[in-house]
Amino acid sequence: MKPRVTPIPIEIEFRRKGVFLMAFVGILFSVILVRLMYMQVIKGEYYTGLSRNNRIRIMGIRAPRGRILDRNGIVLADNRPSYDLIAIPKDITDIGRVATRLSRLIGLNAKETAEKIRKGLRKPYTPVYLDRDITFKKMARVETESYDLPGISIDPSTERDYVYKDLACHVLGFVGEISKKELDAHRGEGDYTIGDLIGKTGIELECEDTLRGKKGKKILEVDAIGRRQKVIEESIPTPGKDVMLTIDKRLQVIASDSL
Repeated sequence: MKPRVTPIPIEIEFRRKGVFLMAFVGILFSVILVRLMYMQVIKGEYYTGLSRNNRIRIMGIRAPRGRILDRNGIVLADNRPSYDLIAIPKDITDIGRVATRLSRLIGLNAKETAEKIRKGLRKPYTPVYLDRDITFKKMARVETESYDLPGISIDPSTERDYVYKDLACHVLGFVGEISKKELDAHRGEGDYTIGDLIGKTGIELECEDTLRGKKGKKILEVDAIGRRQKVIEESIPTPGKDVMLTIDKRLQVIASDSL
């Protein structure tokens, strides 16, 4: 004879599951609370100490621009990895010496470089772009001499790549470094800063809001001469959206070849 199983009333079953759910929520809430306390109290004191010693730098991370495609999905404008040479004016005590050193190392114009850095002193923690899309040879020279170049660093980035060079260039347009006039015009509309790239003509200009994406951010700890030691926090940028045109790349090639 099989043992008799007494059914559990449904109210008791629900109550039991409710207790388990409440316990799980309570544990999850406790973990979040402990994490917040850690970030605000323990790490907060750590960050405050770094700030007092000017050991924290907040850097924007440029978002990859959206691609421009023809009607068949063929990529006309894309992005490729690149490296930029930047300066943090606040970390440079002798601007003239650093500019001269960079001139000897990688051939930059010392006078123009010094002028760029001095202008950047208006916002001393904002990166000043001294040279874009530098070669690996230049990058190696700068990295090798980094101990003698306070406030100078290499920043990974992306460069616009027009896959078929001048094909449909009048339609695609081009990007360039944002001007003061453009910066003023876009103030309050987005997170544009000095040194950003912006659409200047053609589709790059007309679809700027779609293509540009949203910047990320990283909080860096630096040493006494501004060299990066580690990334404390980082938020990933949101890439721009692709734009598909009505033009046909193959027909554009035929038209170009016939001229």
